[in-house]
Amino acid sequence: MKERQTKTEKRLHKLYAQWREEEAKIREKEDERQEQEEEEEDEKQAAYGDVKFPESSKKRRKMVGETNDGEEDPWAILKQRRRAKEAEEREPDQRERKGGLRGLHDVVQAPPSMTVVPKEKFKMKNNAKVDVANIPSASGSLKRREELSDARKEVIERYRAMMRGKGGL
Repeated sequence: MKERQTKTEKRLHKLYAQWREEEAKIREKEDERQEQEEEEEDEKQAAYGDVKFPESSKKRRKMVGETNDGEEDPWAILKQRRRAKEAEEREPDQRERKGGLRGLHDVVQAPPSMTVVPKEKFKMKNNAKVDVANIPSASGSLKRREELSDARKEVIERYRAMMRGKGGL
């Protein structure tokens, strides 16, 4: 006995059949286009013969985001790096001259020298610096932090004056 189909199932099966027909038409058109291209290629080959163009000696310029497509062997590069590393480990005097990595138990002869002067983090206009030292940024805006900093300094000064008066400090 045949099972009944709901309206939705009938509609879906019609859609499936329609999609299959469309795909078949698309495949036929693609096959025809491909055959036509092959015929044109054969005609060109018959008319002009097998002409090979010389490959240019110039390297092709890479597009943005394009990576090296294995022109060089990556394993060879790794092996070369490892050999260089082993050579450095064998000659510690040369490593020190290069200024490379130091060993765990190496002793420092002098403190490091500052080669670059550190820049200020924020640019100030008209020397408008705000002193918010020791006030956490979670306490609000810069203005609020400045007010809290002033209040904190004031409290500390009053406490020190009070302790001086008692003879504590």
